[in-house]
Amino acid sequence: MTQETGLLFRMQPVAAGCLIFWKHGCAADECPCYQSPGTHFAYLTERKDIRALEKNVEELQKDNIALRTQVCDLEEKMRATGLQEEHFQNNDAKLRFYTGLPSWAIFVPLFTFTSRALPTCKKLTKFGQVLMFLMKLRLNIFDEDRAYRFGVSQSTVSRNFHRVLDVMFVKTQSLIHWPSRDALRLSMPSSLQLLLTALKCL
Repeated sequence: MTQETGLLFRMQPVAAGCLIFWKHGCAADECPCYQSPGTHFAYLTERKDIRALEKNVEELQKDNIALRTQVCDLEEKMRATGLQEEHFQNNDAKLRFYTGLPSWAIFVPLFTFTSRALPTCKKLTKFGQVLMFLMKLRLNIFDEDRAYRFGVSQSTVSRNFHRVLDVMFVKTQSLIHWPSRDALRLSMPSSLQLLLTALKCL
């Protein structure tokens, strides 16, 4: 008996679909049509779907590596400018100069309270977003200056300011206390009390 004859002899009790299955290079013991011919093409489709999913996983892994690289580059830029979070933790004088807040203990609750509502940005960490905003309020630094400091474009600086401003407005408005009109009049200079009778703040 030749090899070809032996192959046909072994395949005689098997459904014709196995010929196609063997053509695709699958082992005989993996062939679903060995027992049920109708499942052969479904099995091939399933294998194709698995290959597509594996390809998607590979692409996601590449994207993850690229994003991690961007984060590392961003952190390196921040370290070079001295505006990294770690540079402010034990330096209240530096924090006070850039933000106007007296200490790190005061900054942390404000940052924690507002950062939860800030979006994740590829070019700026949440700490960088808040710091950039407070630097504008404290020092009135030009957008171009802050763009160079943080390694971003001027449009990113502008968008970040308005985004953080909106978050601050929503999150901190309940913390702002407006004194009563009587309390304001008591603290108002007498020279202004007659001229500015409807004044609420100055």
